[in-house]
Amino acid sequence: MKNSALSHPLVQHNRTHRMGGIDALPWGPGGLLDVDKLDGYDAAELLNLYGKWEGAWSSAKSYIIGDGVAHNGSSYVCTVAHTNHEPPNSSFWGLLAAKGSQGEMGLVGTWEGTWSDSKAYVVGNCVEYNGSSYMCILANTGQLPTNENYWDLTASKGETGEGVGIYVDALKLIHYIY
Repeated sequence: MKNSALSHPLVQHNRTHRMGGIDALPWGPGGLLDVDKLDGYDAAELLNLYGKWEGAWSSAKSYIIGDGVAHNGSSYVCTVAHTNHEPPNSSFWGLLAAKGSQGEMGLVGTWEGTWSDSKAYVVGNCVEYNGSSYMCILANTGQLPTNENYWDLTASKGETGEGVGIYVDALKLIHYIY
């Protein structure tokens, strides 16, 4: 009776669907969604089948099955239509992606441009030298960035490509590089 599903709230929201869409969900008699059979669907499948990303969770919003939200660094997909059931309440939400742990502090530096043998560099200064980027790890003047006692390589120069290059700028203009 999938034709009678046209009165279901999922359809009333006029959402587009992918990979089977609403027909792939477990419809029961009378065109109602059989929520007891949703156990076989994980959060990612619900979002992929019939989801809509709603952004940050809100206690004032009504959510329907497949709605995706972000909350406290994690993302969730609604498994039961509701209003004001805060994630991670597993009776209403499936975990899509959990917030990860805090990573280590990355390199923090100050870009100084092209390396100069007459400039005094301090720890954290970053320079370009022969197409590669380096970060100062020991204060110096005149020490080549290739000297590993004073500099860390942060990005190596790549190989020169052949042929034509194409890129699109922020104004969506296409540029050809010959």
